Amino acid sequence: MAELMSHRERRHHLIKEHIKDRLDKGHDILTIKDDLMQRGFAHEDIHRAVDLAYDELHKMEELKEEVEVFLHPTKAKLVLPLIIIIMLVLHFSINIYDLPAVGKSLCSSSKISAEIEQVSKDSQVGKDLQSKLLLLEKRSSGIQKNIIDKYKTIITINFPLTFSKVYALDPFFNLPCETVSFYPSKNCRYYMSEEDFDCINSSKAVDSNIKVLFKKGIPEFKPISGWNVFVNTAIIFFEVYLLSCFIVFLHSKLKGRLSRKMRESVEIAGVILLVLLVVFAVLTYIYLVRMLSL
Repeated sequence: MAELMSHRERRHHLIKEHIKDRLDKGHDILTIKDDLMQRGFAHEDIHRAVDLAYDELHKMEELKEEVEVFLHPTKAKLVLPLIIIIMLVLHFSINIYDLPAVGKSLCSSSKISAEIEQVSKDSQVGKDLQSKLLLLEKRSSGIQKNIIDKYKTIITINFPLTFSKVYALDPFFNLPCETVSFYPSKNCRYYMSEEDFDCINSSKAVDSNIKVLFKKGIPEFKPISGWNVFVNTAIIFFEVYLLSCFIVFLHSKLKGRLSRKMRESVEIAGVILLVLLVVFAVLTYIYLVRMLSL
């Protein structure tokens, strides 16, 4: 009996696949049924296969509709991705604007440090050389202050991205090599020019600023490009959008299954958690600003 049922199911399956293939090619169902009957298939088997074929087609249509609804943009789904886009725009903008200037300042600092070392080695430092040494140290101090101010701005503006660690969603995300001591990354890219990099790399042993900013070594030179920025932004936006779609989808499913009281409790708990996260982020940001201002 089991073998008979298995044979019948296989026959229904083959007829069903034949019907689906013919329907996909635009053939009319009546024509398909007549053709099958002319080939000697039993009327019962044909009807059973037609029912199975239409059930599968109906399920596929339902799945397609659910996917379209799941991915369809709505205001609720776009809130989180737009916040992430703002964070990425701030991140890339400040890095593109300030880090090339940091590279030039570090290059100048390394040259002055080399010159100070050379002057200091002279065993017969006269008044002229002493004046030159004081002038060089003053210039070095001014450049160092400029570098510190730049890094304070860079770290402050990058705080939303580095605090949330959204960039971790993209395994190919390129953090700046110039901030590798603050935000370690094996896949970093430079915003400074190759000329400034060569200047810094050749003087890394004598300049204190370079030693501090690249205390674990200077990464190999790989420049950031517009393509890197575009791809990283697109990947993170797409992933966050899918996450938003899932959250909205989950909310809609829970909304239909949970009681009103339970649904309100879940929503209140979610709001409280969100508020706590925002408060924690704000307090951390205030602490960071106060530490950088010291």
